[in-house]
Amino acid sequence: MAGRARATPQAAAEWAEGLSSTDLQVDAMVQVVRTWARRDHAAAGEWINQFNPSLDMDTVIQAYIERIERRHPDEALVFAQRVTDQAKRESTVARLQDRMEKQRQVTESRRSTRR
Repeated sequence: MAGRARATPQAAAEWAEGLSSTDLQVDAMVQVVRTWARRDHAAAGEWINQFNPSLDMDTVIQAYIERIERRHPDEALVFAQRVTDQAKRESTVARLQDRMEKQRQVTESRRSTRR
C-alpha cells in the first residue's frame, strides 16, 4: 500500500475509496494521506476536502494533521476545525495552538538574543 501511495498518490486514493469495508477503507486512506502529505501536503488536503465530515474522516484528518502540523501549523489548525468529534476537535485545536505559541516564543527568544 505505501509503495502504491508513493508512486501515484491519486491512484492509491482512488483504490482506497473503492474498498468495500469501511474499516479497510479508512485504514487505507490514512496510509495514503500520511504518504501523500509528505510529498505534497496541499494536494493531500484538497483530496481530504472532497469528503463530507464524518467520524470516519476524523481518523484520516487526524493522520493528516499529525503529518503537517510542524511545517504547516496554520493549515493543520484549519483542518482541526473539520473534526466532527467535539472532544477530539477541541483537544487537537488546543494542542496545535499550544505548539504554535511555543514556537512563537522560541522565535522571539532567538530574535532577542541576536540583538
